[in-house]
Amino acid sequence: MEFLQITLTGWVALSIAISMVFLAGLMFILGRERFHYVWGVFCIAIAVWAWGFYMVSLVHDAASAQFWWKISYIGTILNPFLYFHFTLEFIQSKLFHRFKLVALTVLYAIAFVFVYLNLTTHLIVNQVTFLFGQLYYDTPPGALHLYFMTLFLALIVWSLYLIFHEYRKRKNDTFFRQRATYFFIASAIAYVGGSMNFLPVYGIEVNPVTNFAVAFGAIFIAYAILRRGLFEVKVIVAQVLTLILG
Repeated sequence: MEFLQITLTGWVALSIAISMVFLAGLMFILGRERFHYVWGVFCIAIAVWAWGFYMVSLVHDAASAQFWWKISYIGTILNPFLYFHFTLEFIQSKLFHRFKLVALTVLYAIAFVFVYLNLTTHLIVNQVTFLFGQLYYDTPPGALHLYFMTLFLALIVWSLYLIFHEYRKRKNDTFFRQRATYFFIASAIAYVGGSMNFLPVYGIEVNPVTNFAVAFGAIFIAYAILRRGLFEVKVIVAQVLTLILG
């Protein structure tokens, strides 16, 4: 299915990229706490991934597709590390307070090693194969791809466990428990939908049109963590409309 020479998969990726850039800007403008800004950076990482995917859907040769897959994987690699960082900032656990900086330094060092290897070698994005009659997909995977996916899954599961642990512990903190509920629902939607993106890499040819769930999940979480500041959004919109009318 094509419209203006862009496939359905391309339209999904483009809409994710645009919405995530807008959402990141919103987080930076309205953010008041550190985890607001971390989520903004997380949204930028998703935008990089989606933009690379969109460009893959436009090109018609393997070399160009491989280049844009490597760009896309910058966002993919940073995704679980930023998600874990957001979790630590969000829960503000005393247990992690003492060694949070060391833990994050080590994790981001690992992330940037993966980014470097992704851009300079074929250990993550190895080859591309034309699939679904519309785009070149990053399959078969490189030698380190499975190791990265294992780390990806471990960080996401660990993050969700930490949120769940705090949810059970803070029985009297209604606001935190509400936001944690949003967090779980949105994360489940985003990562289950986004996981379809990796199936073709391992030979399961499922069209990754469910990628739109990633944007939905990120927006849902942004709503949860900015909920107290939504009135400010209305004020800003009113001011912009007044300026336009003027």
